[in-house]
Amino acid sequence: MFTYERQVGSFGVNFTDRIIRFLSASAVFHAVFAFAEYRAYVDLFRSGKLGRGELSGWQVEMLALTYLLVPALAGFLLGQAWRSRPKWLAWALGGAQPPRAWDDLFARGPEGFIRARLKSGQWIAGYFGTAPDGRKSYAAGFPHDQDLLITRRVDIDPESGDYVTAADGSAQTLDGWLLVRWEELEILEFTEVSADDT
Repeated sequence: MFTYERQVGSFGVNFTDRIIRFLSASAVFHAVFAFAEYRAYVDLFRSGKLGRGELSGWQVEMLALTYLLVPALAGFLLGQAWRSRPKWLAWALGGAQPPRAWDDLFARGPEGFIRARLKSGQWIAGYFGTAPDGRKSYAAGFPHDQDLLITRRVDIDPESGDYVTAADGSAQTLDGWLLVRWEELEILEFTEVSADDT
């Protein structure tokens, strides 16, 4: 659950939800690996090898790590798959959507241009993605307050909201970052583009 939530977010998760998810996931893993568990029981416990100390410490350590790493890997792979939203994922995780459209948009890690009008009436713009220096834009997700950190500012007329473009029609980038709180936003427009198109 933790490796999954690190990528997707902890939408609507409280202590009760975690307990129910833990028990459900444990039941699934037990069912999937029942044969392997039975073989381990027969080979290690029933045979008496464990009691007689016939296993090396490395074998015991590998068994413990497998018990930890297999569920962690499953959670990681489900979290990676969630970004592209294949149809089978709804069967595996259920059809519940993120609690806010904001979370649904930014949890996938999109890249693109953001143009926003603040409640003051001023327009701002930036590229939401990775800046040339490697720093990544960030959108806070549920249950935290919504805000945006945009690491590449884009030149825009603050009154009209029109982009200021270069002679070749490309967006003009500026130095500095933008940190915008949800409470300051009136309109937010997001145009998804790949990093190669910027």
